[in-house]
Amino acid sequence: MAILYKFTCSCGYQTNACDGKDGCFFVDTLTMTCGRCKELHDVTVRTYERTPLETRGKGTDVAPICPSCGSGDQLTRWKTEGWFRVRPCPKCGKRMSKVGMLALID
Repeated sequence: MAILYKFTCSCGYQTNACDGKDGCFFVDTLTMTCGRCKELHDVTVRTYERTPLETRGKGTDVAPICPSCGSGDQLTRWKTEGWFRVRPCPKCGKRMSKVGMLALID
């Protein structure tokens, strides 16, 4: 199950993302920023032939690709771990705010 949130920045940038490592159905995703197009996305990092429960978590790692520009070499993990979650804006670098939950994806 994945939880989709809305994030906003004081610079005007806003996006929807899962806020870190997540997954649903037949993929695991990771929230990443692209240094080339300056966008934030949930990017597929692992796929499964059947559900992760059926395969006991054994999937196939895939190279992350930015869905906006197709870059793979400019993606970095979004800083969301730890007690003080940084969540930097990919456009200006300021801290983004988590506005609220948009959807539960199962």
